[in-house]
Amino acid sequence: MANRKQRGLTATDEFPDLSQHKNHMAKFLTQDMYATMKERSTRSGFTIDGVIQTGVDNPGHPYIMTVGCVAGDEESYEVYKELFDLVIEDRHGGYKATDTHKTDLNPGNLVGGDDLDPNYVLSSRVRTGRSIRGFCLPPHCTRGERRALEKLSIEALGSLTGDLTGTYYALKNMSEEEQQQLIDDHFLFDKPVSPLLLASRMARDWPDGRGIWHNESKTFLVWVNEEDHLRVISMQKGGNIKEVFTRFCTGLAEVG
Repeated sequence: MANRKQRGLTATDEFPDLSQHKNHMAKFLTQDMYATMKERSTRSGFTIDGVIQTGVDNPGHPYIMTVGCVAGDEESYEVYKELFDLVIEDRHGGYKATDTHKTDLNPGNLVGGDDLDPNYVLSSRVRTGRSIRGFCLPPHCTRGERRALEKLSIEALGSLTGDLTGTYYALKNMSEEEQQQLIDDHFLFDKPVSPLLLASRMARDWPDGRGIWHNESKTFLVWVNEEDHLRVISMQKGGNIKEVFTRFCTGLAEVG
């Protein structure tokens, strides 16, 4: 922002050409909106240009509407709410800023799910992404934050007991063969290669601060510092989704 002011650059000078873009960000971002937000910054230093850059670099397709923007931290959703509220409502079928996400992590309330035909259901999985308050999100976090988040995650996961007891494996300590085997077995994530993720700065410092934690039977796994701070996964062979969901809820509750 300082360079813009020194050179006398205005919002008109900086506003991206979105005339050929087909993503949710481009659908709603106007020059007036950009001018209103361009001098703002979150306390961690995330700007509107950081929000929209992935959508600027990746125009999208009218039949495959990508989001076109990212949040750099929790505060981004408030500082740039003029854009985020519209994008979220459009992307999620009318989910308004006044709506609240409904969560029920009581597996006892799940009706059925323990009798799916094994002739048709080979495996079952429940997963979610989790962000840890106080840390910048992956597009904006620093190496130090990523490492601190990894350390905190290892400590929390180390408190799990019983059949959830497991071990953390840092990507930087794995051989390429070990990584590929876990990827082939659908247990591990791969390095981001998507232009959308690369433009969002999601692959910086790879594989520093990234890793996977799993229990001995590999039915409860946590990916650390992939596209989310944490991605929590419960999975197993067969169609007993109730058992999978019960393990998922128990793991989330114990980790806190």
